[in-house]
Amino acid sequence: MWYALGQLPETAIAQQPVPIVRPVHSFGTPHGLPTALKKVIVVPRRYDLSVDAAVRYVAQHIGFQVSTEGPDQALLGDHVPFGRPVTAYAFLWAAGTALPGNMAIQVNGSGSVRVDTETGDNT
Repeated sequence: MWYALGQLPETAIAQQPVPIVRPVHSFGTPHGLPTALKKVIVVPRRYDLSVDAAVRYVAQHIGFQVSTEGPDQALLGDHVPFGRPVTAYAFLWAAGTALPGNMAIQVNGSGSVRVDTETGDNT
């Protein structure tokens, strides 16, 4: 058996590389989510320069009031689903993870969204 393996070209006996797998934690849809946040929306790309404008757009289309605090920042990056149909909740979740620093989105079941942003700078 060793002789047979020794005669095969190296490429034939080379082991396949082990794939690197990173677990992806889906944000899922929480139980008890207001129906409005399950509504499918499409946020136009032009709102990517302002988190305030993007959140206001979402709130307008789901019938919620919105309040924002903190600096207005751009929502740049491919994982923010601009121009694609997604649920309002999925868009807000993606927006919250796209900003440098912190973004807290509080959704009140009675119809309000509050957004607090922090730049992450300690200056």
